[in-house]
Amino acid sequence: MKTTTLFVLLFALDPARAGEFELGLVERASVEPYRKANGIPWDLSREFNLERQAALGGGLRDNSGGTGLTWKFLWGKISQSAEKGTFFQKYQSSDVSLSGDYELVYIKNLTSQGDLIDGNTLALFALPVGTVAYTDVLNARRTIQEYDYGTKPTAAEIAELKAEADRRNKLLRQAVVAESSERAAKIETARIEREDRVLKYHQDLEAKGDAYGEFCMGKRYATGDGVATNLAKAREMFIKAAAQGHDAAAAELSKLSPK
Repeated sequence: MKTTTLFVLLFALDPARAGEFELGLVERASVEPYRKANGIPWDLSREFNLERQAALGGGLRDNSGGTGLTWKFLWGKISQSAEKGTFFQKYQSSDVSLSGDYELVYIKNLTSQGDLIDGNTLALFALPVGTVAYTDVLNARRTIQEYDYGTKPTAAEIAELKAEADRRNKLLRQAVVAESSERAAKIETARIEREDRVLKYHQDLEAKGDAYGEFCMGKRYATGDGVATNLAKAREMFIKAAAQGHDAAAAELSKLSPK
């Protein structure tokens, strides 16, 4: 108990580490990924990862209630264990000391979390499934949010969940490869278009008798860059450019073997 108390006080005194605390809560809650709730087998691995990413990004996702079939991350403490479920005080995930306002909810099938002792803190994932009515100590009728922690699926259902995850991962890898190939093709197309524009620019300059254009085309003919290799044409271009005082063209001309 002392260790838990010191742990909570440490984060209460250091708000900058709240994200680290929330990530720790998510890790505590990320157990039993295969569950069956509302008659449906579920693989919660993706939900676990989304909450980890949210915690690392500066805050967990909205864990408000609702009846949509979306698993929620819950943080709080046991209020009272009943015969068929557990009354749970749900706090904001940032309330590290559990001292703020809370919402009383009801969680069924919360039997795999060990001894459900009143006052014990828990971090868990549960599915909102509707509402439940109860009578409080003042004999007043109350209605609160109901969650389902889920039960363990059969071996066959777990095998199918794993097979489905493998299929999704395979499709994802194929999509990544296809996207990468498409991106590479676009980059290559852009490169070719850019080089074609540069070649045309050099050709236009050479056609105008520009020394730089003649030098560039001489280099291209000498190396086969964008045009067919033609040493005779390269020599012609270098001679024209050198005649206009282009020193680099004269240097390239001297490298060509004599006729």
